[in-house]
Amino acid sequence: MHKEVQTVQLSDINFRDLFFVVTEGREIAALQNAIESCGLLQPPCLWRSRPGEPYKIVCGYQRLLAVRNLGQQQLDAWVFAPEATQADLLACAL
Repeated sequence: MHKEVQTVQLSDINFRDLFFVVTEGREIAALQNAIESCGLLQPPCLWRSRPGEPYKIVCGYQRLLAVRNLGQQQLDAWVFAPEATQADLLACAL
């Protein structure tokens, strides 16, 4: 499955679409502190089926929340190709 690292605006990510999210509701203060002091070591994974639509979060939901809470406007993320299937993306999320 093809993916590449791209710089993505947080405003282009749909934080309400949790279709692929398998971790939710955890405390992220420690994660946020680690990202603030060390940076984001592992980019999150995103996907969108067509250019121009919001990105869906495949994995890295907690990291994205932490980065957003830190006031960042953009970040580097792994972006899967539009032709990726939902089954393949769900397997990556797990």
